[in-house]
Amino acid sequence: MSEFLLHVLTMAAIYGLMAVALNIQAGYAGLLNLGHIAFVGVGAYSVGISYYFGVSPLLGIPAGILLSGVLGFFMSRLGRNLGADYWGIATLAVAEIIRTIALNEDWLTGGAQGIGGIPRLFNFIDRPWDQIAFLQLSCWSCGYQL
Repeated sequence: MSEFLLHVLTMAAIYGLMAVALNIQAGYAGLLNLGHIAFVGVGAYSVGISYYFGVSPLLGIPAGILLSGVLGFFMSRLGRNLGADYWGIATLAVAEIIRTIALNEDWLTGGAQGIGGIPRLFNFIDRPWDQIAFLQLSCWSCGYQL
């Protein structure tokens, strides 16, 4: 299996996970959230920044979950008295603020280039099996089995 195909399938599984999360929020709860990707970005950048400062990515993952949860807590405190339309505007505004900070703080986030050199999660497994393991983890988190 080519590495490109593995990469495309892994990215599709990650986007599928984000779509499932948005479906739960918009489909079942009926909340309009235009800043859903802000939570994903905060979690991903938390893991990348923790590695950049010398912390293991496996320890950075709980930090990303925690920071996304803290952002969710503050967003829920902000939006508990807002109507549906205003909630959508507020989530869009928070996502735009986070995007602007990520683009302008080169020392922390790498700016538009992002953070490079982050190791693979399964770097102790030989290629291409590390990519297959990450694809399996991504599909498993969406509820799909390969």
